[in-house]
Amino acid sequence: MLSLIYTRNTMTTITIKNGELSRTEFESLEDLQIELALQQEQFELTNDHKQILDERLIQADKNLDQGLSWQKVKADLRRKHG
Repeated sequence: MLSLIYTRNTMTTITIKNGELSRTEFESLEDLQIELALQQEQFELTNDHKQILDERLIQADKNLDQGLSWQKVKADLRRKHG
């Protein structure tokens, strides 16, 4: 659980349960988000999660003709959003 309390664009309280941050003071919400993203990069998957992902990769490899190519996805995004 992450609780944030703001007062006039200043973060005054951060409460984190079941986790740790390497820092306790942040200049902005973006600064906190960067810290959280860096911690997620260090996160390690459990063996059960690794097995699920491996099974999904096998299924994806078996069904190469399904889905869209990256080129098609990019072209669609450019057409829709410029």
